[in-house]
Amino acid sequence: MTEQKIIDDNAITKAYFIYNTEKEVSFRYQNTKIRCGEIRMAYLPEVEVPDCDELIPLGQIGKYMSNPLTRKKRSHKQQNIRPVLIVSNNANNNAPEGNIHIIPFTSKEKKYLPTHTYFKAGQFGLKEDSILLAECEDLIPSCYIYDKIGYIDDVDILDRIQYTMDVQNGIKSMITKIKSERNKNGLKKDIRRVCYN
Repeated sequence: MTEQKIIDDNAITKAYFIYNTEKEVSFRYQNTKIRCGEIRMAYLPEVEVPDCDELIPLGQIGKYMSNPLTRKKRSHKQQNIRPVLIVSNNANNNAPEGNIHIIPFTSKEKKYLPTHTYFKAGQFGLKEDSILLAECEDLIPSCYIYDKIGYIDDVDILDRIQYTMDVQNGIKSMITKIKSERNKNGLKKDIRRVCYN
């Protein structure tokens, strides 16, 4: 796989091109704004992870990653060119050379998890039946994001996606539990001072 940056004839608008093994091409003009709620094609780089049967000492990670006997060639992260949903805010999305929060889709069958949202082929520009994987939420450079294929504007579906993100992140249920216990004990906390205590 190769990535190539080109400049068009008027030398004003830059476009990013990326080719996969089938020689398909995706592109996005650099001045095209990326919006929250859009479904776009994106390149998710392949990741090598060390064997996780034992803890790796801090400072030894590079050694483990470079040793073919202690690494796996694939991780459980979604990789290669695939549709993704943009979930970061628009101010962040259009910052120069910014990083963008995305949730990847997969067309492979998966065991049901409460972090999954299911889509039929044809919905929002998706070519195949797909699953949105909130457990695989990722942060990628904006230059890895290419052509727009759809936009989710259905409030019920967006609510469902937000629910899957809350389930995955876990901190919302943690806050609810702590608040519930705090209320039972009749304790009150000034939220402005909570980080200093």
